[in-house]
Amino acid sequence: MTRTGKRRKLRKTGLDRITVPRHVQFSVAVPTEAFTLSLLWHPRFAADPAHQWLRTLLREVCLDMQTDPISASGVHSNS
Repeated sequence: MTRTGKRRKLRKTGLDRITVPRHVQFSVAVPTEAFTLSLLWHPRFAADPAHQWLRTLLREVCLDMQTDPISASGVHSNS
């Protein structure tokens, strides 16, 4: 939890149907630097529908975090 006790629930995706829908995201307590996330996979998985779905989901979540960062209170900046 953040210092204010607020939590941000992760955006609903297909993932909530196969995992417990209690995922939450917390603000980091210390300042951090930006980092690069790289996805690597074996070529045989390039056309696999499940693998494509997972890669797309990861991209969307990462882009969402870039365009809508969590404020110090732990909620979306546009909330």
